[in-house]
Amino acid sequence: IATCISVGRGLTWVGYGTLSYPTVLLFKSSKILVVMMTGIIILGKRFASAEYVAALLSVVGLYLFSVADRGSAIGGGLGGDSIQGVGLMLLAVASEATVSTLQERVLHDKQRPLAEMIFLTNVLGAGLLLLIAGQAGEMTMLKDRLHQHPTALLWLLSTVVLAYGGS
Repeated sequence: IATCISVGRGLTWVGYGTLSYPTVLLFKSSKILVVMMTGIIILGKRFASAEYVAALLSVVGLYLFSVADRGSAIGGGLGGDSIQGVGLMLLAVASEATVSTLQERVLHDKQRPLAEMIFLTNVLGAGLLLLIAGQAGEMTMLKDRLHQHPTALLWLLSTVVLAYGGS
């Protein structure tokens, strides 16, 4: 779960840098379809036909809304969006959609408490992100930033505490 959250969020930020906002909106909005597919594959869930139609119509509606400012929804294509960005966003959406299915499996099938799942997911995710940040040299940048602006540590810690409290 922690890996899927980390990959999904990280690749979403990459997507924001390589894709237009309407394209990112379309991918993020279509996550419901992927959640349904992962539910079928991982949990063996079944949905009513009306649920499939409702999910599909909501994605189509959001797509039409997001491309309205491009002049024409038909033939709008990807515009200036990169194929690599589209691929990364597909992976991000698949990762994020898998999270809810895995959480459902852990909570119901494995009978694990919610607090345990949240705590372990956050600890493992933080460890994974620290490892990635260390490999990318971002920890050195953080050290330099904190040396120049010590109050940034207070801002960082308050953000983490508020995010964890929100979870």
